[in-house]
Amino acid sequence: MLSQQLDVPLEAVCYYSDSKVVLGYLNNTSRRFYVYVCNRVVRILKSSSPSQWLHVISEENPADLGTRSCDASQLQESLWLRGPSFLYSEHIVLGNDAFPLMNSEFDKEIRPGVEVNKTQLMNSARLGTSRFKRFSKWKTLVSAITLLLKLDDRVRLKDNKENCMDLKLIQRAENLILREVQCKTYHQKISALQKQRPLPSKIFLLTLTSYRRKT
Repeated sequence: MLSQQLDVPLEAVCYYSDSKVVLGYLNNTSRRFYVYVCNRVVRILKSSSPSQWLHVISEENPADLGTRSCDASQLQESLWLRGPSFLYSEHIVLGNDAFPLMNSEFDKEIRPGVEVNKTQLMNSARLGTSRFKRFSKWKTLVSAITLLLKLDDRVRLKDNKENCMDLKLIQRAENLILREVQCKTYHQKISALQKQRPLPSKIFLLTLTSYRRKT
């Protein structure tokens, strides 16, 4: 209202509060408030920005005089009419101070923080080779794994099409079986590679003696 009614162009507008709790509310970007405080913070920030809000000590806050008694003889020279001395400065710098939330863990106006924990496994879950022993033929094993991959694709991609088992899917199944057997056979060597440790001098090629191709 003042900025609209004054004929003097305003270089900057500052607001002062002696409550660091309130200043913390206005500068908050991480926590949520309950309805009462939330509505008022939103209303204040519609008309101002946090950088416009500065701190004033209670002894220099004219608003405090309105809640205390004051002799009429002292009123003319009081803060209520004259304001604090720092307002008479030629240049008023907007505040750059950060005002954190005060006692946020005990403030009943602040909603409790919600923690989200993320668990990351160092090694992704593997299919394992123990189930392979149930199959007496390579072709039967590949067919079973191919079907599992097909079902997995349909769930992940939300694809309900009844596609036939094409060559690429069969190759994926074969590669998965070979990878599982390699991980089991060369577990120590793979672990050494992942940890950047030296490997034994002799490394033998993998042979799938337990799962011979049978037609």
